[in-house]
Amino acid sequence: ANMRQLFGTKVDVGKLVIDIANKKIKYDEKIVSLNGKTFDILAYLALRKQRVFSKDEIINALWEEPEYVSDNTVEVAINQIRKRLKSILGFQVIHTVRRRGYKFSY
Repeated sequence: ANMRQLFGTKVDVGKLVIDIANKKIKYDEKIVSLNGKTFDILAYLALRKQRVFSKDEIINALWEEPEYVSDNTVEVAINQIRKRLKSILGFQVIHTVRRRGYKFSY
């Protein structure tokens, strides 16, 4: 599924703007970009803030052929998101919920 059809073009969370059309994240005047599925995971979680998603749920929602995607793929993407966002935000927005998965909270 095309992310733009699913989500519209922008997610605004306080000063944080997730621009889906251009795959950019803006906070104050600082901009960071994420590629491909890494960006999609962030957008997916941000649009459903405070809900916890398991790796399987994330994979099934965002990959055409989820059976070929490992949990590790999601872990690596989450780590990239955290690193990139922390550089402009100075705090975390993706939180791990033990034995359950991940959630976005701002």
